[in-house]
Amino acid sequence: MARARREIFDVEKALTFQVGVLSNLISRPFYAQMGRYTGMTLNDWRLMLVIACRPGLSQREIIHATGLNKTTVSRSLRVLKKYVRLETHPDDNRKQAVFLTPEGWAKYDESLPALLWRQELLTQALSPEELRQFRKTLTRLIASARHWADMPEEDAKA
Repeated sequence: MARARREIFDVEKALTFQVGVLSNLISRPFYAQMGRYTGMTLNDWRLMLVIACRPGLSQREIIHATGLNKTTVSRSLRVLKKYVRLETHPDDNRKQAVFLTPEGWAKYDESLPALLWRQELLTQALSPEELRQFRKTLTRLIASARHWADMPEEDAKA
């Protein structure tokens, strides 16, 4: 009796797998250094980066900017209570705007040089033109992923 041919997911060619590997490799130094000493997770740090870059975002805007889910963002904001403050959003009293506290800015300023150094190490592998094109392509992939990320699997296959 002949066996049915099994489809194999080629991890060397799979963009989703390769992006995951890159993310893991980039994240590893964070956990080895900053995460161990601060008790912060990488997601906590990502929230701080977004809040520093765009002060006053609502929780929903932070969810959109980071690609994290609501539960993760809510948990991180609770963990970061020493580093962030919430204020009534100027455009909508039902929302809260999130800002870094002075302690949050101090932690950000303390950690930023290492982040910039790692980014420089990573991007040295690309020419300026390759980096520009990669950013453009990455922006398109993120937009595509935003479209289907929360879609039920049966809808995504349709």
